[in-house]
Amino acid sequence: MIAKFAMAVLMCASALLTTGCWNKLEISDLAIVSAIGVDKAQDIGEYRVFFQVANPSAVASGAAAGGGGGAGAGGKAQTITVYRGVGASLFDAVRNASKMSSRRMYLSHVRLVVFGERLAKDGIEELLDYLKRSNEIRLTTNVVIAKGMTAEALMSVATRFEKIPADAIRGKMKFTSNLFSENIEIQLDDILKAVMGEGTEAVINGVELVKRGDKEAESDAPKEKERYSPPSTKIGPIGVFKGGKLKLWLDDGASRGLAWMLNKMKGTVVTVDFREQKESVSLDVLRSKTKVKVDVANDKPLIDIVIRQEAALINVKSGLDLRNPGLIKEIEASMNRKTREEIMKTVQIVKKEKIDFAGFAGKLHRSNRTAWEKLKDRWNEKLSEADVRVTVQSHVRHPGMNLEPVLSKATGEQ
Repeated sequence: MIAKFAMAVLMCASALLTTGCWNKLEISDLAIVSAIGVDKAQDIGEYRVFFQVANPSAVASGAAAGGGGGAGAGGKAQTITVYRGVGASLFDAVRNASKMSSRRMYLSHVRLVVFGERLAKDGIEELLDYLKRSNEIRLTTNVVIAKGMTAEALMSVATRFEKIPADAIRGKMKFTSNLFSENIEIQLDDILKAVMGEGTEAVINGVELVKRGDKEAESDAPKEKERYSPPSTKIGPIGVFKGGKLKLWLDDGASRGLAWMLNKMKGTVVTVDFREQKESVSLDVLRSKTKVKVDVANDKPLIDIVIRQEAALINVKSGLDLRNPGLIKEIEASMNRKTREEIMKTVQIVKKEKIDFAGFAGKLHRSNRTAWEKLKDRWNEKLSEADVRVTVQSHVRHPGMNLEPVLSKATGEQ
């Protein structure tokens, strides 16, 4: 009897400890934010925050993308609405933007964070601190810079294929990084590690506006039917930071060299010279593996970069008979030279600007802690004195479906 009574008391007491759904969130009370943009006012230095909020019912019905609320073309509701807020601090701007919505801004589904170029030049460390402290924003969120424009201008561009504009930018970034490797998919976690790490600096992709003001040329179309294409976006160069501030932009060659150095080369097309013919052979990089070793000798950094890659021959401007194995060897040697040139171009920027955006400091810190402790206070200065050796081993695995030239053999040396 006593045991049963004790069991009943224990069950009643345990019921008092249950919390239930005290922090539940109803989907009807949430505004699902797909992208966040941040700018800085030129005159007064205030932050301007933009939330790109998805309209679930419009997305499901296939409405046109657009911002600002209201109806889109044909009276359909737009798939996204942009809410704006201004404040002296980032938190004030976020709070003021939230006042514009009848629902709570829900940030767990943010796919993209956009920084305006002016803001990036002034510094993004305060923003990164806010994003890192947030318990909703994921570290896998992609981050870009609106090159040559504000974040608001970029987030206001409508898209043709994707219902949510943030997905369009993420899709372009993924596609171009896989196909060309002239940009790298940068996530919030990558930036935080670079900014908070010793001796390293962050890199972030830029996104540019493509203004299509030219009329679509149609020789048989009447003049009154000539149309103008709306503006679009494209993935631009990679921005390099120093001390949390944007310092410079890398061109396509240096960006591709950086992808090689960071072992993030997913694929690209390399066009090389063959003998006396300029840019006559194009190769598609299928696989690439990079190993970087950093050490110190005589108080000077020693950097050894080794790249092994495989490629397929995709275009030949001259009539080369690829049945000759000697020609394949020559093409591989040309590819080695071209790859090394692009990597050394990036290395020269690292040394000239004294900015370690290639992660050399982290390599030394992990491999030789003692040497790093001696050099860490002078690391940026010592980078300009570094000895860099680049070794490239290229192999043409697929010469194509036809070894014999279609072009006349007279056009090329055999």
